[in-house]
Amino acid sequence: MRKFFAILAGLALGCTAASAYEPAIHDIDITVKLYDDGSALIHETWDVTVASGTEWYLVRNGLDGSTIEDFSVFDGDKEFYNEGDWDVDRGIAAKTWRCGIVRKSNGCELCWGVGNYGPHTFHAVYTLTGAVRAKDDYDYFHWQLITPGLSARPQHARVTILPGDSSSVQIDTSTTRAWGFGYDGEVMFTDSSVIFETDGLMGSSDSIIAMLAFRKGVFQPALVESGNFTDLLEIAQKGASYYDDYDDFDDEDLWEILCSAGVCLGLFLYLKFLLKGMFGYGKNKTKKVSRREKKKLLGQSPDDVLWTRELPFNGNLLCTEYVMKKLGEIDGGRSTLAAALILRMVYNGQIEASRDKDGKLEFRFNGDSTIFKDKMARQLYDFMKEASGSDVILQDKEFSSWSKTRSNQTKINKWLKECEKLAENFLDKEKALKYSKFTEKGQQYARECYGFKKFLSDFTLIKDKATVEVTLWQEYLVYASLFGMAEKVAKELKDINTELAEQVLVTGLDTTSMYDIIRMTNALSRSITHTPAQSFTSPYSTGSFGGSFGSGSRGGFGGHSSFGGGGGFHGGGFGGGSR
Repeated sequence: MRKFFAILAGLALGCTAASAYEPAIHDIDITVKLYDDGSALIHETWDVTVASGTEWYLVRNGLDGSTIEDFSVFDGDKEFYNEGDWDVDRGIAAKTWRCGIVRKSNGCELCWGVGNYGPHTFHAVYTLTGAVRAKDDYDYFHWQLITPGLSARPQHARVTILPGDSSSVQIDTSTTRAWGFGYDGEVMFTDSSVIFETDGLMGSSDSIIAMLAFRKGVFQPALVESGNFTDLLEIAQKGASYYDDYDDFDDEDLWEILCSAGVCLGLFLYLKFLLKGMFGYGKNKTKKVSRREKKKLLGQSPDDVLWTRELPFNGNLLCTEYVMKKLGEIDGGRSTLAAALILRMVYNGQIEASRDKDGKLEFRFNGDSTIFKDKMARQLYDFMKEASGSDVILQDKEFSSWSKTRSNQTKINKWLKECEKLAENFLDKEKALKYSKFTEKGQQYARECYGFKKFLSDFTLIKDKATVEVTLWQEYLVYASLFGMAEKVAKELKDINTELAEQVLVTGLDTTSMYDIIRMTNALSRSITHTPAQSFTSPYSTGSFGGSFGSGSRGGFGGHSSFGGGGGFHGGGFGGGSR
């Protein structure tokens, strides 16, 4: 009898624990590093809230000659014990801090114990052989990396594919074409990688299927298949629908067009396509926010928002970034916050810019991080100082190398989330947010941020430009860095008033060095989010790999992903999450 009541008590405790949480997949961030032989080191970060089940699992079917090796799991810094073959039919206690693989005829499931209910940040790391395979015309990568039918709908997901450490692989628009299927979002080429990122909440049937074609010679794949990649691409594009030809319409425009005659819709889209092809209309967009949605966020039409010279939030960059991301004025997949904070450090003398014997720009650190009142700036300063090595001089690519290790990625992700949380907390206290939506006061803040960006964008049209004091102009340039337009503003300031520009842009080196500093802060900021700025290689270039598949998303040059299509992929399947 005593044992019976003990079981009941255990069940009651389990129910109570489960009911205290709502199941959620807050974020999925997958990094795929490709090596010369076509193998891949995959690091999946799952930011989740577990509210049921005994284990977390990932479906990896359709391996077709590939193998998964060296599987390991971490929760925070603690590593799970790998059992090898996994026994699903056990209780939660028996699976705690353990992981393993369920082998199936067509693939496998990667599994680990959830341990307890509540928030977790799981890291699954493994090697995938045969990730890149050879065809007669191109080598290719075609994998479903996030499956449909997960136990909860992911609120955001991103897949980054980049060269492996110490590999000779080159991934950019001169060697690579990329297509994304199964989700609503973007495919972005970067300086040395490709990003597949959702626009937000995924549907229960959504997935992320990444497809890349590589020019011959980039890889020496261990897996060789007969036939042409172009035949695979034709299969993948069946049922595909790309939105890059009309994603500039807001919701009201689309509704009006759809309600009109079909012939008008076709004519309108055709004219829009011609304009886009002729003038590059709509390229390099940030995350799309429709005009109607932006109007709601601002409380009025964007066209009616007036210029303002006042610094938003009295200089608080975290809150400004948060608001501008909501408005779609800063790319939701990139953080320019670090660039702005670092530029402010340069102006404040906390970091000194100089050149090495080869003329390359480098950063020196003046003192320790106790000089900072701002907690997040202090942490960023410490990151850079740690990355600078024993000579404590931050040189080209040192921070990028530092940020690629697993432990440092964890630090960076924590930093980014804390920045966002601090901004949300401030706006909550100011009664500017209610259930994550702007109140009237929030709309006022949004108008101030939007109006200030208008001022920086259009100040060549404004009279009395030089009446602002130098220190304030320096802050203007810091905000321009946050908005991704520092070089533009610096150049226009120099064109308008050379004498003022020399005071604003002074670095202790020379005026032109300021542009190098801006570029270096941007590079450091891109390393923070592992999403460097998009490559501006023309999709109409003529080289051995140029124009082979057309242009835009259909041609593999990036743009909007496709909901449908993607057939013929490896890996993936259906299901995953808690069970």
